[in-house]
Amino acid sequence: LQQASTTLSHFQQTDLAFLLPPRQRTKARFMAIDAHINWAQRLIAYHDRGDFSAIGRPCGFSATAWARLHARWGKRRVEPLRALIGQRYATRAALCEALRAAGATALDDDLDDTFWRLADRGYARFLEAFDWLLAYRQLLPQWAQTMAVAKTIQTVLKTHGLARATPAAVQAELAKQDAL
Repeated sequence: LQQASTTLSHFQQTDLAFLLPPRQRTKARFMAIDAHINWAQRLIAYHDRGDFSAIGRPCGFSATAWARLHARWGKRRVEPLRALIGQRYATRAALCEALRAAGATALDDDLDDTFWRLADRGYARFLEAFDWLLAYRQLLPQWAQTMAVAKTIQTVLKTHGLARATPAAVQAELAKQDAL
């Protein structure tokens, strides 16, 4: 939550405003943690789609991106791509198409995260703001499940009240959720 709050204050009114976390409530803030978990899951899904063109920064085939490919593929395979240095493309797909047209093959397997950090300025901008969130990727499903269980318990308590049958009712509702 602290990192989300810091990110919000640093990047509001920028090109990343559409990706920012929800504002943290001042009262009962830990009761509204599910909004932050949902936001984090949506942001990681955005990252995994790999299209950062909405950030508004074009991809550019820079000399450092070319050098990265040179180190991985060798001079013979990369030399025809030298003519593309300095060119800008609206999306990753457009950059890949230009690389293919210049003679590069098997791009999907060979272009690693380091290359995209050098070439995709939108991706670099995304990482500048949200790189810290990617470390929570493995924990988010567990946190989302915990929130779902808590909400189920709240719903059962609000509709049926607290009685001897409440534990059985909660277990039945949780079993229904697992069946879905």
